[in-house]
Amino acid sequence: YSRRALSIITLMSTLNKDLLDATSRDALNRASELIRALGRPLLVPELALLALLRMPQSTAYRMIQHLSAQRAFKPAELESEAESQAKTRVARAANFNYLTDQNVAAALSDEMLVVLDEARAIALASGEIYIASEHLLGALSQSGVSSAGMLQRRGVTPTALAALMKDGVV
Repeated sequence: YSRRALSIITLMSTLNKDLLDATSRDALNRASELIRALGRPLLVPELALLALLRMPQSTAYRMIQHLSAQRAFKPAELESEAESQAKTRVARAANFNYLTDQNVAAALSDEMLVVLDEARAIALASGEIYIASEHLLGALSQSGVSSAGMLQRRGVTPTALAALMKDGVV
């Protein structure tokens, strides 16, 4: 290749799926399917949240159900808001892919890459080696993340989630 040709080639990295537990992999697989279903170009935090809200087998789902009973909000309204935001969200590509279990590449937004990094930090701080759905939800609720506002307005905050994990409530 010429120098000019090499300068326009974009290197794309792929997320190491070994960092995720089975439920988090399932959530990102589902979020990747939502990209295509909603005609979106990137996997953004709202799509990850939407996937978690549709996974009753996940700890994240149970945490949201528990907090919704405590704080009197309807998870269905949160799901509707997440879907609405996902449909209109404009984001920058991170030049980083998630490769689904079906070997389909889903491009991550730069913010989703930050969410996954934060979820990994939460997992490690909890003494875990894999990112679980509750770690992903915790990262999605962090201030500065596009999904945080809709979660925090309902009391799904990093503090509330950490308390549920610490107390083993869910």
